[in-house]
Amino acid sequence: MDRPCVPDDSGVSNAVSLPRPVESAAGVLAILAAFAGVHRFRLSQREHRRQLAVDQISQHLAVALLQRQLDADQAARDDAIARQITDLSAKASEQLGSDKAAVRIGGLTDLERLAQAYADLRQTVVDRICAYLRGPYEPPTGRFRRTLGQAQSDEQDSSNIAGAAGRGDGPSDEQVAARRLELDVRRTAQQILKRHLTWPADQEERPAGFWDGISLDLRDAVLIELDLAECRAVRVDLRNADFRGDARFDDATFSEHAVFDDATFGGDAVFDHAAFGGDAVFGHAAFGGDAVFDDTTFNGNVVFGGATFGGDAGFGGATFNGYAVFSGAAFGGDAVFGDAAFNGNAWFREATFSGDAWFGGAAFSGDAGFREATFSGDAWFGGAAFGGDAGFREATFIAATDFAGSRVSHIGANHVWARGWRVEPDPDAPGASGRLVRVFRLDSVPSPMGRAREDLNLRPSD
Repeated sequence: MDRPCVPDDSGVSNAVSLPRPVESAAGVLAILAAFAGVHRFRLSQREHRRQLAVDQISQHLAVALLQRQLDADQAARDDAIARQITDLSAKASEQLGSDKAAVRIGGLTDLERLAQAYADLRQTVVDRICAYLRGPYEPPTGRFRRTLGQAQSDEQDSSNIAGAAGRGDGPSDEQVAARRLELDVRRTAQQILKRHLTWPADQEERPAGFWDGISLDLRDAVLIELDLAECRAVRVDLRNADFRGDARFDDATFSEHAVFDDATFGGDAVFDHAAFGGDAVFGHAAFGGDAVFDDTTFNGNVVFGGATFGGDAGFGGATFNGYAVFSGAAFGGDAVFGDAAFNGNAWFREATFSGDAWFGGAAFSGDAGFREATFSGDAWFGGAAFGGDAGFREATFIAATDFAGSRVSHIGANHVWARGWRVEPDPDAPGASGRLVRVFRLDSVPSPMGRAREDLNLRPSD
């Protein structure tokens, strides 16, 4: 039943004011609902952040536990590897000390496998192999060619041994057999070095099994037919080494210094196309056979002072970027320096050339010192170029001497030439340069290198 409209005192009906309390309540409820929704959203965000923090902590704990487990596993592996290395190393050392050659070879091959598996042990293994080769050893008598004096000594020793054997106090058959078996052991050691240091010049990619950054210490070692051709090493120390048979270093590369002081090469010593990054020292080395250094590059200083060459010495096309010292060297055969490049000073003071000396086409950028040198054979300097002082003071020339076509960069330099030659201005290159001409005319000039020499009839030129 509808409520009647009762006019108030103002005479205005109040029918339209009745819904206002209802609208106010609805607005309050809406506001409360909105606040409640916001509160629930904030609670939800807070719970979400809490859950994220819990998950993150759980993840950190899981990672920490996993890392701890990995570290423990790695430590266990490292301990196992260390024990394995120690066991293998101890076993190899014991094998190398065995009196049986086969066992010693087994020790060397075990060391090789150890180095191949663990790169950081390779230098240590090489040091162990070199130490074995440095041990005293005398090969079977008469097996390998040595220098003349050593060969005579070996012959005398052989006679003494034969005489001693006839008296019953010479080496026994077992001792002779032991020498031969030890020869196999040493060859195995050398082959291991050869196998893992070889990098052929025509191969760009690193060979499989190549050991990088290796240095060799073979001082005082007795080396049998050593073959390190195409090998690469950092440093080599072969002072006082005894090379029995031929020794090959052709196409080898030594990035730092190489020392061969007082080394003895019984056979041929082959170094052609080798590259020396640092100093190369052959002071007082003895070459019983031919010494071949053709097209070799010496980037450091070179010392052959006091060296003796029993056979031919070949340095044709060699490059000397530092100073080159051959003072006091004795060349028993022919000495060939044709087309060699001496970019530093070159000293041959008091050197003796028993055979022919060939310096045709050589280039001396620095000083060339031949003071008191003795040339018993033909001396050929045709086409040579002298950039610094050229000194032949008190040099002795017994056979033919030829400087035809030689040139000097500075006429006014402190030059002392061989008798019969002088410098005059070069008409083809005006300035300070000059060329060598004969002071005397030669009626008969022998051909270079190996042809029969003819007597020289010297008289003033017309």
